[in-house]
Amino acid sequence: MGESMGINKGYKTGIRYDWFVVPSIKLSEALFIRRNNFFPKLIVNEACAYTTDTMHRVFMRQGVNINAFVASFYNSLSLAFSEISGRSYGGGVLELMPSETEKILLPHKEENESLLHQIDQMMRTNKSIDEILKITNEQILKKGYGFTDKEIKLADSIWKKLSARRLNRSR
Repeated sequence: MGESMGINKGYKTGIRYDWFVVPSIKLSEALFIRRNNFFPKLIVNEACAYTTDTMHRVFMRQGVNINAFVASFYNSLSLAFSEISGRSYGGGVLELMPSETEKILLPHKEENESLLHQIDQMMRTNKSIDEILKITNEQILKKGYGFTDKEIKLADSIWKKLSARRLNRSR
């Protein structure tokens, strides 16, 4: 049926020997969304969703707490490094390839795990990233790593300036 519809002649399907087989289907502990609008997203794969190439798979080293790792990502410093490391495409899309994600500074601490549920709930109820960052910057950067209010404000302003520049290019 697919061949009668010409599906086998599509771009991706046309270059495969078995055009109907999707390659590289894997299950990972977390997912880093490859292309983003307002800010990049790192999520725990609680649904055990398999992925192809629309997201980056995140596999944890043994002994690393996935919940603490993911929660540690949501702070102004990591978001600023995402903008610095990634690239911008039409419409203001931020894309990060695997080699670029490795350059993101991640202030990881086990205690950050306690923030994950709150971050998740705030995202699910469409709270702004600024509301989330008020909490995470305080807990992760200030209390966890001793950043001053001035340093946090600087990291936040760098992220906001770079993301606004990217998003304004789409207009």
